[in-house]
Amino acid sequence: PEGRPCGCGAGRPAMAEGAGRTPEDEFAIRILSRVEQRAKEWRDNGLNQIKFTFGVCNIIFVAWLFGAHPEHLWICYFVEAVVLFSIRLHHSIHERELLYWLDFCWVANLCAVLGLLAFICFPEVDEESRATMFAVAWGIGCGPLLCAAGVTGNMLLFHDANQTAAVLIHLFPPLVMFSLYWCDDRVHEAWPHVFRLNYFNHISLGSIYWNAALFYTAWWVLYAIWLFTCGLHVAKRPPEARELQVPAGSTASLTDQSPRRRPPLDTIFHKNMRDAIGGKISGLLGYSEEDHSQMRETNDFTRKHALVYLLLHALGVYLSIFVSFLCYMSNALNKLALALITGVAVYNAATRYVHYMLERPLREFRAAVRALQEGRPHEMGEVSIATAA
Repeated sequence: PEGRPCGCGAGRPAMAEGAGRTPEDEFAIRILSRVEQRAKEWRDNGLNQIKFTFGVCNIIFVAWLFGAHPEHLWICYFVEAVVLFSIRLHHSIHERELLYWLDFCWVANLCAVLGLLAFICFPEVDEESRATMFAVAWGIGCGPLLCAAGVTGNMLLFHDANQTAAVLIHLFPPLVMFSLYWCDDRVHEAWPHVFRLNYFNHISLGSIYWNAALFYTAWWVLYAIWLFTCGLHVAKRPPEARELQVPAGSTASLTDQSPRRRPPLDTIFHKNMRDAIGGKISGLLGYSEEDHSQMRETNDFTRKHALVYLLLHALGVYLSIFVSFLCYMSNALNKLALALITGVAVYNAATRYVHYMLERPLREFRAAVRALQEGRPHEMGEVSIATAA
């Protein structure tokens, strides 16, 4: 019956918002609000049963295919690249990251997909051209791309298509090259008109390095010209740009804003400069932490930053090509390298899941408790937001 007391507040008149609340009430309300906000962020980032299930099944399928039918692995790479690249392209447009596609790893994978397409559509490609393409693919795939999967912190997040795409461009090419080289008899038997793999004995380590380095150098020169002429300033932000960014957890899109107020396009160079490596380069060039902080705020870095970045990038790639030699000379070392980098990607993903599901909520909860104990209940929401990173 209406108004009947039941010990849980039923029948009581609604309390005005904020009226009569104790600090403990405020604490509970704010914590609940933060939990709900975190859940919404995870859902917005794609965490749901369907995507998670599909991601796990995809990993199981790729592992099974690699072990049981390596001769067909290249088809899986081709199909997944088309699908994930399409998803990544949509994300790039939404987040104004289209210029990320100019990065070497993305360019190398786009060339790999086009190369496979050429083999399918033009089986009459001569043996010398095939050998050159294989040397490039092996030197880049089993060298810089394989190493980058471990260095750049790739994470095999089952629910996140964008992170899966990042893993794909670094880890899938060396997997495909392993299947083509070490399982060449099965590949040739299954696809005699697509792959004619009778030139392996004529490919030397010097040929692998020369062709891979030449391919990278061509990209490096073109990217350097673009970066020095217009790329440096395309991502520059005005001082008021921070006010134009979409707040965390908001469902609004950057592309929903008027063209005059949109933030600029971002690039991989600027993204890296805002990270720890950017601070090290600024220190190397003699800039103070305050100078670098200002550069990060405005995304305005100098040509000296670009030059040092490109030189370090080139040094890393030219050295990592030597890793492909070890993979080329030893089946066991190739397997070990693939297993090691795959394990790193899985471990990074596990670390991220633990961070978001355990460490960050606990840190926010402890900060809110501290604010309550110190008599600052009105700061509990702000504290949890500040400790979210």
